Amino acid sequence: MAWLKVAELADELGVSDSLVRKWIRDDGLPSELDPDGVMIVDLDTAGEFLEELDGEDDDDAECDPDDEECDEEDLDDDDGDDE
Repeated sequence: MAWLKVAELADELGVSDSLVRKWIRDDGLPSELDPDGVMIVDLDTAGEFLEELDGEDDDDAECDPDDEECDEEDLDDDDGDDE
């Protein structure tokens, strides 16, 4: 197991520290406190979490605009108006 501090994980993933903290606080990314009280995350667990998080986004998408088989009419042009 490779344990990383929040900032180290953020650097590894190319995201901000605050996004990693949001995943921990709001989205359930497992974390622990090391003996010095520093929040750490297991790299393997983070990878599994991100795969699940990415899968949830795919479930909500009707059509990927970058997919060659995606027709423009399949794209959801949701402007908040349900008419």
